[in-house]
Amino acid sequence: MRWALTIFALLCATGFLSDEFVEALRWTRDTALGQEPYRWLTGHLMHLDRGHAALNAGGFLLVWWWLHDSLQGLRGLLVTIVAIVVIDLGLWHATTFDWYVGASGWIHALAAAGITYRSIYGDRLALLIGLLGLVKLAAENLSPELLMQDNAVLVATVAHWCGAAAGISCALGFALHDRLFCKAARTRE
Repeated sequence: MRWALTIFALLCATGFLSDEFVEALRWTRDTALGQEPYRWLTGHLMHLDRGHAALNAGGFLLVWWWLHDSLQGLRGLLVTIVAIVVIDLGLWHATTFDWYVGASGWIHALAAAGITYRSIYGDRLALLIGLLGLVKLAAENLSPELLMQDNAVLVATVAHWCGAAAGISCALGFALHDRLFCKAARTRE
């Protein structure tokens, strides 16, 4: 739990960084693959402003509070790594964005992983919330104008989709691992 609070504090703090600092660490098409590959990670920690940081920090806390038991140990780290790679590749190949900041794609990955994992083991509430999450993702793409921030910045819905896909894929892998190698998981059924 201590590291979850550290991430929460970090997400909040990045809302107070200067525009110049955020610009130096955000994901950019020009530098992400070249001389500054650290931006593949740091872009997910930067935010447009304090409101953006607060939304992501609150979303992270909510997801972690509900789903932390499904993301124990290395699972949360694995979801994070897979999500960052999938989101960054999605931004590179599926958009024309010059730059990106935000943790919402990663938070979608954590949520999708936890919800899918719980659904596999019969949690009906998780299944219902997962279905609502799919409706939300579809609505984002059918009505992108709903996601305008300050009538200027469009939310990077591809990051949400890529994060959710990464999380679902990880959860399916975890469940397969459980079935093949973990006696405790087989006794849950």
